[in-house]
Amino acid sequence: MRVKEIQQNLSLGTDTSSASYRIRRGMRMEIEQLQLLLTNKTGLLDQNESLIDIKRELAELKEQISVISAHIFNKGEENEDYRDVIREWRKKLTLLAEIVKLRDEDDDKGEETVGVVEWDNDRVFLTKPSADQCQEVIIKLKDNSSQNHIYLKRSSPFLAYLLLSKVLDIRTIKRIDIKYTKITKNVIVLLSDKITNSSSLDTLVINNDSINDDGVIALTQSLMNNKSVTGLHLCHNPGITSTSAQSLAELLLYNHTLSSLYLRHTNIDTDGLHLLMESLRTNTQKKIWLDTYKRLPCSSFPHYKAIKKRLYFF
Repeated sequence: MRVKEIQQNLSLGTDTSSASYRIRRGMRMEIEQLQLLLTNKTGLLDQNESLIDIKRELAELKEQISVISAHIFNKGEENEDYRDVIREWRKKLTLLAEIVKLRDEDDDKGEETVGVVEWDNDRVFLTKPSADQCQEVIIKLKDNSSQNHIYLKRSSPFLAYLLLSKVLDIRTIKRIDIKYTKITKNVIVLLSDKITNSSSLDTLVINNDSINDDGVIALTQSLMNNKSVTGLHLCHNPGITSTSAQSLAELLLYNHTLSSLYLRHTNIDTDGLHLLMESLRTNTQKKIWLDTYKRLPCSSFPHYKAIKKRLYFF
């Protein structure tokens, strides 16, 4: 639906419900077309698709939203249908733009590597995988329920997103291990709904310089209402500091499924540790794993004796 068509629909008169429906239907179709351009049928990268047309379509859709916004402002409209259109498509366009950005960054590196894929009895290991290798793994995982653990190492953020967007839908996958792969805030936001709604994932491991405070904050928001993940490993991530400690503490406090949090080799200071420890006071089933040298700063917490059996130092 082009901008001129939207303007015509908006000028139809008092039948705003009908006009809104036509706009919503047209924009939905264009969003779906963009999603197909960005990914192929398996949800993985179509390397031959030019980003130029995709960016042009994104710009056009943003202009369409601007036209609707201007109409509401100029006419003083209080039509909830129009506001729904704007909220819905602004959110989706933002996510699509983030996918384009991730893919842009991937293309800029110009690395065409053929990684290693190894299959074990109950798990699959991917190291620096290519898009084609990711696609093959997804197909096999869907056809074979014996593998319940996927291990991803040294991947690009874009391929990590595309792979995880499918893995999180496979109900047989119980554990995901990620190492030396940048799981950025944008990647987490793109996967947010899938993380929240996953009903089979039991253990999530994002270790070894793979996530920072921004990513952790986004991840805790996604996990807040998740009802399957019991163990969260965030070790060997120097980018995790006390900035995200409050979010982790709230996750422990309000998520009733998560029972184990691993935070070894992070840069959470004494104040951050005390925030985490406070969340254990009323959650007697929660446990936290920390570095041995953090035992001393933890011992200064006023209620340390009451919770020390649920703190593990090694």
